[in-house]
Amino acid sequence: MTPNENKYRWALLVILLVALAARVFAIAYAGASLHFPDSADYDTLARAILHGQPYHVDAGFAIRMPGYPILIAGIYTVCGAHPPAVLFVQALLGAASAAMTYVLAQRISPLVGVLAAAFVALDPLNVGFSAALLSEVPFTLAMLIALEVALRLAEPLSAAPWWHWPLLGVVLAIAIYLRASAFGLAALLFLITMFLARRTTWRTITGGLIAFILVFTILLPWWLRNESIFGPASAPFTRLTTLEGLSLYEAVYADADGGPRQDVILRTMSPADRLQWSALGESARDLTWRRLAWDEIRTHPARIARLALIKIGRTWSPTFNTAEFSQPWLQAVMLLWHIPIYLLAVIALLRRRVPLRLLILLAAPILYFTAVHALFLGSVRYRVPLMPLVEIVAAAGALGLWDAARKSQRRAAIRV
Repeated sequence: MTPNENKYRWALLVILLVALAARVFAIAYAGASLHFPDSADYDTLARAILHGQPYHVDAGFAIRMPGYPILIAGIYTVCGAHPPAVLFVQALLGAASAAMTYVLAQRISPLVGVLAAAFVALDPLNVGFSAALLSEVPFTLAMLIALEVALRLAEPLSAAPWWHWPLLGVVLAIAIYLRASAFGLAALLFLITMFLARRTTWRTITGGLIAFILVFTILLPWWLRNESIFGPASAPFTRLTTLEGLSLYEAVYADADGGPRQDVILRTMSPADRLQWSALGESARDLTWRRLAWDEIRTHPARIARLALIKIGRTWSPTFNTAEFSQPWLQAVMLLWHIPIYLLAVIALLRRRVPLRLLILLAAPILYFTAVHALFLGSVRYRVPLMPLVEIVAAAGALGLWDAARKSQRRAAIRV
């Protein structure tokens, strides 16, 4: 090991310890304040799994994917049913995400890898959401691992073992179990990886096919379970949750503003309408909400397009959108962090500091989830898994500026 390599490894170790400390501090500081409606659902479902009870919450049998509740239940099995234990595990997963960011970014240079890992270690969103009982942090790690496996398979003359293809399928299936909207990303990553590999050998074709089949095979128990509950008439078979219909409707209906509106929609329904909706059943309600949502999209395309821009703005806003997190100091932290990160990322793109192969794979989740939330709701929360990818590009931009400044100093010294 060269002195430089040893230096980078020690720097990375320090960064990972800082990442863990920052997240533990956030957990201790936030206490029970970072509690979302989703958090209560996840905790209830985890306890149901733990005690062998039916998987449902508020008469909803498929409103949440089971990946995160299974993770929580596993932690409860070992540590007892204590949510802080889950948050501590998430602190470890957040630090692991910083490590995976280094692994991805060191392809540009080890120094960029260290800087990108430092950005993730201190990222206010990643740190903050480690203190919330939500799936963002484990999903971030799963997505980073999937991107690393995809990059190994896509590199020129890759020596990646053949079993990396099945591994990619397994990791992407886990990601989908954590976040249903990752289903489309899995297909996109398969296509991009096979295209970037530029090898049409049977090894690549069969590997990609097996990986894709693995995703469907791992998801099959969830699909079959849902069909057994709702019946074969509850098409489409590949539907992952029964919350997507209402989520889409709140994002596109006449009074939609790009933010959460489910409470408003349900609160303003008349008692007769509520009774009628309850009689439909979980699956039928979801399908009806979907139909109403797509009717809005087809009928008012111009309004939906304007809403899409608003939702993209909400997703990538450098400050929080909700009054709940509108404290001046918190908004100042967000601004002081994200504005420089965004500017550095733009500089890296303009100066072409990121290898094209890496840039394409980093851009795929960013563009995909931006498009998804241009249709569904836009929220800062939904970009939590995307920030490490942006921060890799930003680290390349920062190093580019540093190199340019050093060259400018050397030229000035020569002239003197």
